Amino acid sequence: MSCRLPGADGLDEFWNLLNEGRTDLGELPPDRFDRELYYDPRKGVRTKSYTTLGGITSDRPFDPNCCPISDDLLESSHKVHLKLLDVAVSACRHAGLDPFALGKRNIGVYTGHTPPSVEIGKLLYGGQITQTAPLLHEVDGFDQLFGDQSHAVIADPIAPVRQESASDNKLVKLCSNAFHAPVLISRALGLSGPAMSFDAACASGMRALGHAARALQLGNIEAAIVGAASCCSVDTLTLFSAAQSVSPHGSRPFDEDADGLVAAEGYIILVIK
Repeated sequence: MSCRLPGADGLDEFWNLLNEGRTDLGELPPDRFDRELYYDPRKGVRTKSYTTLGGITSDRPFDPNCCPISDDLLESSHKVHLKLLDVAVSACRHAGLDPFALGKRNIGVYTGHTPPSVEIGKLLYGGQITQTAPLLHEVDGFDQLFGDQSHAVIADPIAPVRQESASDNKLVKLCSNAFHAPVLISRALGLSGPAMSFDAACASGMRALGHAARALQLGNIEAAIVGAASCCSVDTLTLFSAAQSVSPHGSRPFDEDADGLVAAEGYIILVIK
């Protein structure tokens, strides 16, 4: 097994956190959460988060010396998926395997994961802008201000937004699909087993583990690389704030004072057989 979690860049560091009763949750840095734009302490305010708490992993760069992959694969992979690959490689080594000498073995890769960035939101925005932009006509004083030019003013921003979020945009495809994560691991390690991604919200990682266990029981694969990846972004906080499921105070699982979750990111991989 291996992990990359807030305050713990590996198993030993995670054990130390547990042993000492600590967490590395806290105020999110400005590059992850712009308080001026998105924070409001009141619950129920649209597009706002009433908490600024979260957890992020280290930004240690991907090391091609420890994880040698082709330049093409490196350039076509999202940084979040490269982090998960790095953890998968570490987990294989922890299991006594040389991850780059598995020789087309029938090993499956199963990950619980959601799209790795806010690009999916931009894609949805681009698809809906032609329906939402005309709502400007309903803003008091808009038509009076622009007169005959109001339709042109509305149409002006639509084309570049649609182009930026076009379905054939390679960046959009890379950033809005979770299945790239298991495919990257499978391709990088030269495996011949299935590669699948599961999005079942908070149950995604357990769903991946359950599917991998069943494949082993049926004899469909000889081993499995199973894990989960989660990213923490402003979209995460505003979404969970809308559901009023986050805590502005802290993470207290199973405690009578618990008042919600703290959104965080992390990467965990198990090698099972």
